Amino acid sequence: FAVHPSHRRQGLGRALLTHVLAEAEAFGAPNATLEGRASNTAAIALYDAGGFVRAGLRRAYYTHPVEDALILWRGRPGPP
Repeated sequence: FAVHPSHRRQGLGRALLTHVLAEAEAFGAPNATLEGRASNTAAIALYDAGGFVRAGLRRAYYTHPVEDALILWRGRPGPP
């Protein structure tokens, strides 16, 4: 998900993440994975606060500009 720049730093991202994770868990999916640009420090901080841990790296995954993607897991690390 993404939050429009004019609405950032208002807790919307945290609320969205919390809601999505709670819904997933209610449906029997207690683990989650995501990836994000390594340079997106705001998103990485949000994911860290949401209980995600770094589990891997995809080198040169993004283009324009070329950048690595961090792979993050919450709950039991690794695929089910």
